[in-house]
Amino acid sequence: MRRGDPDRRVPLDTVSAPGKLVPQSSETGSPPWKWFSKWGMVVRGGEGASVVVSVPRTWRNRVAIVWGNGGRVFHTLRFPPCGDDPGSGNAYAGGFFLRKPSGCVPLRFTVGERTTLVWFGIVRRCPRR
Repeated sequence: MRRGDPDRRVPLDTVSAPGKLVPQSSETGSPPWKWFSKWGMVVRGGEGASVVVSVPRTWRNRVAIVWGNGGRVFHTLRFPPCGDDPGSGNAYAGGFFLRKPSGCVPLRFTVGERTTLVWFGIVRRCPRR
C-alpha cells in the first residue's frame, strides 16, 4: 500500500481503500441497486484485529457494499486479521452499490476500539470532505 498514491487512502493505517473520487459506475439493471462502482480494497496485516467496514445506518437505503464475498450485497463487512507482517495484506475485489449513478457516500472503518468515517465521491467529488 503506497501512501503517496492519490487513488488510495489508508484509514486507521490498516485498510487500503479507494481515494476521494471513484471515477466510474456501471448500470447493473438489478433494482434496487441499479449502479455499481468497482474498486478493490486491501486489508493490511500486523494489526491483530478484525476490520469492520460499514455503511452508516442513515445511508443504508442509498448505498450498499460488497468486497470479497461472492457478490452478495451488505451494509456491514468484517474482515479477519491477516497475519503479523504489516507489509502483507489480503486483497478483496468489490465496491459500492448505489440506487443512483453518482453520489457522495460515507463508510465507517473500525479496527479494535478505533473508528473513523471516510467519504467517497462516486463519479462526482464530495464537497469539502
